[in-house]
Amino acid sequence: MKITEFAGKGKRFLIREKEIAKMEWLDFTASSMEDIRAWEDVFDKPIVIKKREYTFKKRNIALLEMPRDFESYKSGKPMQAFRTNYNRGKKNGFSCRLFHGIDYFEQIMAINLSKDERAGRTMGEMYTDREKVIAFLKKEPVMFGTFTAQGELIGYLHLLFGGGMLALNKILGHGAYLEEGVMYFMLGELIRQIPDIYENGGVRYIMYGSWNGGVASAGIQYYKARCGFCGYNVRYHIGIKSD
Repeated sequence: MKITEFAGKGKRFLIREKEIAKMEWLDFTASSMEDIRAWEDVFDKPIVIKKREYTFKKRNIALLEMPRDFESYKSGKPMQAFRTNYNRGKKNGFSCRLFHGIDYFEQIMAINLSKDERAGRTMGEMYTDREKVIAFLKKEPVMFGTFTAQGELIGYLHLLFGGGMLALNKILGHGAYLEEGVMYFMLGELIRQIPDIYENGGVRYIMYGSWNGGVASAGIQYYKARCGFCGYNVRYHIGIKSD
């Protein structure tokens, strides 16, 4: 049996391959071509529909069920670490809001280059190459970010929404602020502000990449678990024809 073992902040987790098979299955349904295009961006590959009813599956996805409100989300003993780090960011005077990425291009580059590695991997050209970053920001202009009390952008994430699933497509915090709660505060504020951003537009789950394996390093999985994410297997149903 293949076992991936990792440690985080003094705790150890044993993740077995058979546990993926036991993960609960969730179902999402596309209601428009916009949903399909969002899913294509999430998984970075085209969805070719060859018949009227089409379903594709993804195993081992990190998902968080959208809480009924922010207070219920952060309550309870399992969320103690999240509350501690979220409150640290709040005490530091951080704030979060939507913004136009191209207007903060230099600060986004500063975030991208603040650490040589993320999740145990060297930062790719999509983050380090200025022209590629500019191209992405022109294609996807609206971002969600964390700002200091002085107005400096220190964290950002890009969102994709389709078929009831809100995917965190890119999420980065400045290396100098990681111990100051920037990542926890940003995710917490996103959850708190979702009803306003999407006007209660049917966000059922928040997706944050894979749960075990893939690009999910020990530190990232530990962070996801602290923020309430769990592993699921997912079926994506499409009942409309693609262009």
